[in-house]
Amino acid sequence: MENNNDNKGCVCQILKKIDKLQKEVENKKTLDTCDRLFLGNVPENICNTRPFTLLCCNGRFKAFFQNGLELLNTEVFRVEKVDKCCAQLRCLQLVSSDPLIDPIFDNIYNPAISIQATNNFVAVNLNCICGIQCLTDIHLNLC
Repeated sequence: MENNNDNKGCVCQILKKIDKLQKEVENKKTLDTCDRLFLGNVPENICNTRPFTLLCCNGRFKAFFQNGLELLNTEVFRVEKVDKCCAQLRCLQLVSSDPLIDPIFDNIYNPAISIQATNNFVAVNLNCICGIQCLTDIHLNLC
């Protein structure tokens, strides 16, 4: 039987690399997989975020966040900090410019859907996560 402990840190290591890339962009340093060496399609791009979704054994990881008086959930996150294998993730909100297109994950690649930063965060034990799927790099106005 294979020892699964050897792979427990892979999501943790990827998020650490994404966090480092995002911080390098924030510090104005120059910098298609989750751990590619720069944000955006080319190193000169102005992207500052590599949004992603996390996978658990029973599907995508979700977190709740508050938008005014409304309680919403999200499956899309931005890494803010990784300490050992505990990550602080910013909840990202999907927004639709078309009232006929729902701002849900299934519509993530519809041109009417955009991603916005929230001021809501979740702490995640990355040892409990099975996988990560990165989305297209973007520029977020961080709150």
